[in-house]
Amino acid sequence: IPPLGGFFGKYLVLSGAIHGGHMALALAFLLGSFLTLIYLFRAFSLVFLGTSPWAPAALPREGSPVMVASVALLAILSILGGIFIKFPAELAQTAVQQMLGNML
Repeated sequence: IPPLGGFFGKYLVLSGAIHGGHMALALAFLLGSFLTLIYLFRAFSLVFLGTSPWAPAALPREGSPVMVASVALLAILSILGGIFIKFPAELAQTAVQQMLGNML
């Protein structure tokens, strides 16, 4: 949401990736943001709009294969990002240097 801090943080990261010439990273970031929006919309609707109108109350069950695979993929990417932190850290350093210039 534009007036909130999360919007400006994402905007600066996206802008830094684009200005740094990392278009694939910028597209991946946009795709991740879009998927997060879709994922969180359901949580928002269940919390603030009440029970799901399209599904009756059901007993808990195992997630669908697509859901399990997507969460597993995100977990693996998070673990790999923590293990191989050098590449994301270098990207962040480049973005900060480009944004702040000589202010450092």
